Amino acid sequence: MKPFFLPILAILSSFLCAATSLRAEGFTDTSVHFYGEVRQISGAQTVLLQSGTLEMTFVNQLNPANRVSLQTELRPIGAGASQPYSYALKVPLAYLPEAPRLQDFLAIGAASTNFKLTAISIDGVTATLPDGSQEFYGLSFASRSMQYRLDLIVKANSTDTDGDGLPDWWEEHYNLNAAIADSDSDLDGDGWSNLDEFNRGSNPALSNRIPQLASKQLFVPESGVAGLYLQLLDSDSPAEAIQCTLTAANDSSYQILVDGSPLAAGASQQLSLMELRAGRVLLAHSNRNVASFSLPLTWSDGGESQSGEVLVNVLRASREDGNDAALWLDGYDLGADGQSLSLWPDRSGNARSASQPTVEYQPIVQHSAADFSLASSAHLFFQDVALNTGDHTVLAAYQAGESSDTAQTVFATNRGFFELAPTHQAISYPGAASYQIDGHAVQGYQENVGQRSVSIFRRTNERLENVSGVSYDGENSTVTAIDPQLPVIGGRRFASSNAAGVLNRPFDGQVHELLIFPTALPEQKLREVHDYLESKWADAVLWDFSTEIQSLNLTAAQVSERQIIRGGHGDDTLGGGAGDDILSGGPGADTLTGAAGADCFVFGTIDTGRDLIADFNPTVDCIDLSALFWGLLGDARNYISVRLDANFSTPVPTLDSVLIVTLADGGSQEIVLVDTVVSSTDLVQMISEGAILMGGLSIPVDVEIALPAGVTDQPIRELITEPFEILVRRSGEGTVAALDVPLGFFEDALGGQFIVDGATANQKRRAVISFARGELTKVIQVRPVPNLDSAGSTALKVEVLPNFKYRVVGAAVERTVTDTPKVWLNVVEGSAVAELEQPARIQIHREGDLSQGLEVGFELRGTAREGLHMQALPRAVYFAPNQTFSEITITPIAAALAEGAKSVHLKLQSAESYQISNPHETVVYLATTQTAAESAGFERWLRASSDGTLKSLKDLSRLSAESRAQYISAYAMGLEQVAELKAPRVQLNLANGRPEIRVKDAKPAADVSWKIECADSLGGWTDATHSFSQSYDADALQFSGQPMTNAPKSQFFRVNLQVASSSLSSSSIEAITGAERWGISGNATWETDSQTGALTSSGSLAGESSRIIVEVAGPKLLEFEMEIVGAGAEDLFCFYVDGQLHTQTSAEPVDVEQQLTGNRAYLLMWEFKRGSGDAVIRRLQP
Repeated sequence: MKPFFLPILAILSSFLCAATSLRAEGFTDTSVHFYGEVRQISGAQTVLLQSGTLEMTFVNQLNPANRVSLQTELRPIGAGASQPYSYALKVPLAYLPEAPRLQDFLAIGAASTNFKLTAISIDGVTATLPDGSQEFYGLSFASRSMQYRLDLIVKANSTDTDGDGLPDWWEEHYNLNAAIADSDSDLDGDGWSNLDEFNRGSNPALSNRIPQLASKQLFVPESGVAGLYLQLLDSDSPAEAIQCTLTAANDSSYQILVDGSPLAAGASQQLSLMELRAGRVLLAHSNRNVASFSLPLTWSDGGESQSGEVLVNVLRASREDGNDAALWLDGYDLGADGQSLSLWPDRSGNARSASQPTVEYQPIVQHSAADFSLASSAHLFFQDVALNTGDHTVLAAYQAGESSDTAQTVFATNRGFFELAPTHQAISYPGAASYQIDGHAVQGYQENVGQRSVSIFRRTNERLENVSGVSYDGENSTVTAIDPQLPVIGGRRFASSNAAGVLNRPFDGQVHELLIFPTALPEQKLREVHDYLESKWADAVLWDFSTEIQSLNLTAAQVSERQIIRGGHGDDTLGGGAGDDILSGGPGADTLTGAAGADCFVFGTIDTGRDLIADFNPTVDCIDLSALFWGLLGDARNYISVRLDANFSTPVPTLDSVLIVTLADGGSQEIVLVDTVVSSTDLVQMISEGAILMGGLSIPVDVEIALPAGVTDQPIRELITEPFEILVRRSGEGTVAALDVPLGFFEDALGGQFIVDGATANQKRRAVISFARGELTKVIQVRPVPNLDSAGSTALKVEVLPNFKYRVVGAAVERTVTDTPKVWLNVVEGSAVAELEQPARIQIHREGDLSQGLEVGFELRGTAREGLHMQALPRAVYFAPNQTFSEITITPIAAALAEGAKSVHLKLQSAESYQISNPHETVVYLATTQTAAESAGFERWLRASSDGTLKSLKDLSRLSAESRAQYISAYAMGLEQVAELKAPRVQLNLANGRPEIRVKDAKPAADVSWKIECADSLGGWTDATHSFSQSYDADALQFSGQPMTNAPKSQFFRVNLQVASSSLSSSSIEAITGAERWGISGNATWETDSQTGALTSSGSLAGESSRIIVEVAGPKLLEFEMEIVGAGAEDLFCFYVDGQLHTQTSAEPVDVEQQLTGNRAYLLMWEFKRGSGDAVIRRLQP
């Protein structure tokens, strides 16, 4: 922002309390003083005017009757003998003047009063600010006796008496004859004609054979980077023959970057003028205390070396004296990274610092920003008096969390809020910014999360506007009710002590800078502050030549960072860099080249003239006309059309497309797309697909949703394998273009999660359907994503979400989804005691649709044998309609339990008709006495042996495989501590033709199962446990096999042991995901290896699918491996996150390492469709 564009704003000082009689008189409070240069321009010429009459007219925006026109004579003025300025003007102020005095004084009061500068003229000719724009000014008591520099330009009289292309005023200024055609003459004999001198901005009476420095000043954003471009006048040397030498400063005020590398302090670098103009040199501002500095340089065309300097002005967002921004929170004012932030000082000069006295709620300083994501409920209080009740502008640089289930609030008050929409909800514009204030609301279109962003909101009269980056892309939205709340940055803090939680809708990210102005900033200043923020926080390189009179021939730096290129008054040739650049030509007929990247060519009220775009690519580039049509709705073709012109600049003529833009005020502007053919159909496609941005204007399209013909609305099952169909169709003149249509999933079914086959994007409660050009209908398949809720039958409503690009017609599609019932178990009594005739009792519960009966299978494992240690049991329980639970009793048999306690491991079987959830397996113990039953079990031993540090197999699963095996072996050997474990001794003997295997020191345990495997070679092991009997003696466990008749010549045996646990499967799932809420469905059984923790499927038939569904809370890092052992052609193992396919394999192991970001819930699903193999999930070892 240049110093002469600063508005003056309003604060009433407390000591300015006049008596009643004085106020009735309309007491006068001196004046505000404006001063500056007035320059007359024509072509590339600029001449300082110090004679003539200046007139300015101000109008009070609240009281149009307060209209004041002021005049002053131009004259040499200013300190020193040179008196460099053209005028000084006093603007008289009065506190609430009487009606007769409203023509003489600008009326000010306790609050800021905005005045529009409606006219500036020099001798009756309209004048503007140096960039061609006009400003708005707010004046009040705090502005009294202040001085502000306001430079002006005025177009010179174009009278040309002799018709030689040189205006009379210029010829007279340089003592040429305005009545004789002498444009081809060369007054100074330097090789440039008088007309050349006029067009180049040089003096026709002064030879330019020795190069002269024409550049007087440059601009660099504070703490940002700007491009270096120089103008030198040399009539007989090309740019490549002029050598320039730059010398880096010895202080820390700035750095010179050559090809991206900093020049060392005091070092010099020589480049040709052509290399400079190719964007090879950048200036980086590095000292906030330096507001301007001189850049020394020398140059030569091969002759005597010349030297000089260029003034570099530092662009700041605002003044710091309380008379510009009402609030300015700058991240560079914060402390070192990692510090808690209790006070964020206000840089505006208005003493409105943001603060947080409570340590636990203080955000953390990170990367020159207040980071609200690193501390729970972090927020800052701020003074919302900075938000003017009338016109104002809010600008913020921030980086929000990438995804969220709820809105992220940047700041909120009783009067309104600035927030970012959720990314995983059924809304039209996920992640987009919205702003509500004083009964007005605006909703943006573009997503602003997960990246560094700049948001701008402006209130002008009764209209609220959203400016995302450089595009005016918002629409009025419904105002929502606001509960009483405290003004905070970082979320919403309700004033009521009964409110749930300290903070609602927290901001999960960083705020770098926040500016609030008490006026509606005009377009040019919006650009300036936007560019300042983009360069400072998003590493954009700024080339700001908006006040340059001479024509530019500039190519920006070929770096990946975004270049922002602003042309001046001349007929400029501007070229972009290698990244995604922003180009605007300013006044004049400019030639714009975006080069590589997705470039945006911006046209606003300042960008006049017939501009050419040399390399427009509609598939990646865009033309942004939105600033010209703010607030307009309807058919864009009423404001734009296309004409094809033949271009004869090449031997074979080509066609250029001329976009004819009809402005809202009735004027027009032409934009030429060189060597590009745009038909009327192409034009519609470019507007509809975003290659031409026109704010809220669009091409008419209707979109509706329905069930396909013949499809009934009967209930659908919660199965990903059973999709239902929906028809989406569109009509209208915009159907020739591609179109994205978001669909929303409402009501309660499955939490709104569905997989839409063929969707461009598929998020929770939202999917995007993409129509190709000319495509009118799409029949989509919607697959329910099974979740962990079982509410029976729930409603589903699918709607087309509103969007400014189309109109929604017709009704929503409504279906009913039947949830998969959920079953789990609960242990009522975990000990079966024979002497008490006490059975163990286990209840099986179900949830969901209870109207039908349900059969749930289970399996029994462990060391207890039916008919020997316990009464036999069926392998299923049956639920009658409306029955919610059923009970299994395990009755002990006393005789066989005398030798010791036994265990029963009961595990619910997974099935397609229901989902088993946690817990779904348990271990109960059978013994003669209560004491024996309660003392049995590995997990009880584990707690004792580890002094309580390990309580279950769930805890044990977090250790290495070797450590897990040691604990289990120590238990099986009857040891008290794992430290007592020695290498196991296993003996194999042949007795009477029978194999005998002795495991020395093994002791009976209720829940240890031993397994014997045999093989003909060291591979191909098979289970042979059934052919061995088992018995214990004083010092060993002995297995006795069957006679080895017809046995192979060699045979190998190995011994395995396993501990029954109620948490085997859950320990594996929790070790991988960290979650306790999960479910399993399908006909496969998932087994956990107690030694390795791997989870393996078994038992399902070919073609059947089984699923594990887990709900986890983010942020979370997932690290696991998935594979199919023994895979065939039909096997497929898939992993989904929130219904989106993440990874799949048909055989080989695949590592998954995925960071889940954001404070929200994620739904994970593994789905295995079996051919002939078995699926395996194992945790990646560190």
